[in-house]
Amino acid sequence: MEKNIEMLVNTQSYLNLLANGRDPVTGNDLPEDTVLNSVQLSRCFNTASGVLQKVIENGGEVRRFMKKQLPPFTITEEEKAGVELSDEPVQITKFCERINGQIDTEKLRKLKVTAFGKWLLDKGFLTLDVHKEQKYKKPTELGESIGLTSALRVYGNQEYYAMTYNKDAQQFLMDNLDEVIAISNGERIAQ
Repeated sequence: MEKNIEMLVNTQSYLNLLANGRDPVTGNDLPEDTVLNSVQLSRCFNTASGVLQKVIENGGEVRRFMKKQLPPFTITEEEKAGVELSDEPVQITKFCERINGQIDTEKLRKLKVTAFGKWLLDKGFLTLDVHKEQKYKKPTELGESIGLTSALRVYGNQEYYAMTYNKDAQQFLMDNLDEVIAISNGERIAQ
């Protein structure tokens, strides 16, 4: 194992020299016009060196680092009051970002944007449809009555439906946020 660690330390040393524009064999500066002296490769060498440092610190073992488990999403009434509702219709991702912007995402899980779609489907505000073999959600009459709209858009040669939420729809979602949060946190809600 010590021999492996020594090899990793030497490899990291070479990567550090390359990252700093030096030839790892001679120690001389690399010519300016060589690809090894490019900014992109320098960043790659630095990244690889950082990964090797972690492996060295783990005694030569490559371990998968698990993301820190955070507590489920919660939001206080004060934080809810800080969510800005847009006068212009917005897509749900933007709306969800505004909600997540009110909490400390280093200490809590984020609210999942998919929870809104699931809740709206479960409550009958959205339905699933198919367009050119692609499934998409569209508002029902009930959904339209609260301010949901859907429009066909084209990006390049790709067609898709974009749904937007007007200010009334945003307020409706805020009024029912606790049920959406329950879905986001993996809890079952009563129908």
